[in-house]
Amino acid sequence: MSTIEPQQVHSASEPLLRFGLRQLLTMVALLSALCALLVKAPGYWPGVIAMGALLVGAHIFGNVVGTRLRNTSPKRETHDPTQAISASQPKARWQESMPETTPLALHAAVVRWGRVVSGVGVLAGVLLGGWALSMALGSEVTWPGLGLGAVSCGVLGGWIAFMAYSFGSISRHAWMHAKQTDHTSQRKL
Repeated sequence: MSTIEPQQVHSASEPLLRFGLRQLLTMVALLSALCALLVKAPGYWPGVIAMGALLVGAHIFGNVVGTRLRNTSPKRETHDPTQAISASQPKARWQESMPETTPLALHAAVVRWGRVVSGVGVLAGVLLGGWALSMALGSEVTWPGLGLGAVSCGVLGGWIAFMAYSFGSISRHAWMHAKQTDHTSQRKL
């Protein structure tokens, strides 16, 4: 039965990418196999394989850097939930300098109208995407292929429509709140 030891805390002076000869040779072998696979793969597959390998590599690298930063950062003091906080304690400095809360968090119309706009975007994506695919590919595409392409365009159309609506709605409300805050601050002067 093996015991799990706590992670070693690395000092900040150690290099970020520290590895041994075994890890180096394993990476060289894996990269060689990946390059051989990319050379032998036909068509678009080298691009697909390379993108997949880059995504996995970026994920692993991000985890390594995040773990390293977490382990080398100074530990913050946490409050013990069993201890009561007295009301007579002074406020923290960040609590005194916080601006007033905006009404953006309380706004639910984005979700309500976002569904309608997303539906219109899906419909427009299916119709325009299906039309564009049929015009571009003509008789080379089958009906199932055209249907799948139209559905894909519909998903993209709905996503783009919802993102555009959300951005516009949030920007409009932020602008109105900023103008209202600006007018009230000018009245106080």
